[in-house]
Amino acid sequence: MLVEIEQRYIKIPMDDIIKLLLSWDYEAFFFDGRLMPYHLFDYHKHQYVFLEKLTSQKQIRGYINNFIFLRGHSYTLYKLWNLQ
Repeated sequence: MLVEIEQRYIKIPMDDIIKLLLSWDYEAFFFDGRLMPYHLFDYHKHQYVFLEKLTSQKQIRGYINNFIFLRGHSYTLYKLWNLQ
């Protein structure tokens, strides 16, 4: 499942949304050159520092707002793929 989450548009901490999905047995990831586990996401590094540069029509390299949630067989395939 792919979910777009940007702190600038929501009033609750985005981490609360992630934690809710994690409680449903999903594993969270983001893409930063390669698929990275969510625990490596840093709001300041991946979103906050870009806020002044963002426009609704331009995406800036390094700005992370898409999160991938895997569970079951999809997560197993991810683990196997990363072992190679």
